[in-house]
Amino acid sequence: MFTLEITAHSLQSCLAAQEGGADRIELCAALQSGGLTPSLGLLRAARQSVELPIHVLIRPRIGGFVYSEHELEEMKTSIEICREEGVDGIVTGCLQANGAIDLPQLAYLFAAAEGLEKTFHRAFDLIPDPLQGLQQLKQLACDRILTSGQKPTALEGSGLIKRLIYAAHGTPTILAGAGINSENILDVAHQTGASEFHASAKIAHASKGIVDHVGVTKLGDQTVKEQWQSDREEIERMVRILKNLDQGLGDR
Repeated sequence: MFTLEITAHSLQSCLAAQEGGADRIELCAALQSGGLTPSLGLLRAARQSVELPIHVLIRPRIGGFVYSEHELEEMKTSIEICREEGVDGIVTGCLQANGAIDLPQLAYLFAAAEGLEKTFHRAFDLIPDPLQGLQQLKQLACDRILTSGQKPTALEGSGLIKRLIYAAHGTPTILAGAGINSENILDVAHQTGASEFHASAKIAHASKGIVDHVGVTKLGDQTVKEQWQSDREEIERMVRILKNLDQGLGDR
């Protein structure tokens, strides 16, 4: 049985994931920046509008994954809000300055998320020893690791993903992600043996209202000329490919 998770940073993308037949949503903000913790407004709107399991990204800022005590408390508070809002899981990660997993910080956040599913995100792709990291996360009862196999895309990192799946023996689940789309998801599945896949299925739309006014101070980064949204038809294509693959395996 295969699972397709769609990372969504808007209610529109959440609805596209549900209508396209995805199995789960990773909810975030600022997808163009690698994803940040979503607003309470988006979280509530998503929880009220879709029936799919929602896992929320807990990442307070861009710029690495080494966190101060103040940032750690902010992350813990975000997890508590997620629990109150009825989400199904959280997605997070903490590293030390040397790139290794910050086990005390992660244990602290996982304790706050007790009863929720816990995914370690692609900070995993930065650690120096992924097989050791896998065993450390297993000991912390991490449910899932999102990884591209320490390469720019999951297809390029398929060799390491396959090794991680073999070493995990089913726990934690290895979630293959980065650059996955309907044109390569079958290759990723065959080359890795993964059963779970993470994709954005994004398409770009021109941003509206980007106008330069002489003498007016710029408000934020107005160099961003496009907005990303998940595409229902692309999600449907990936879902169809995985269903056909599942049926083919069942016929053996």
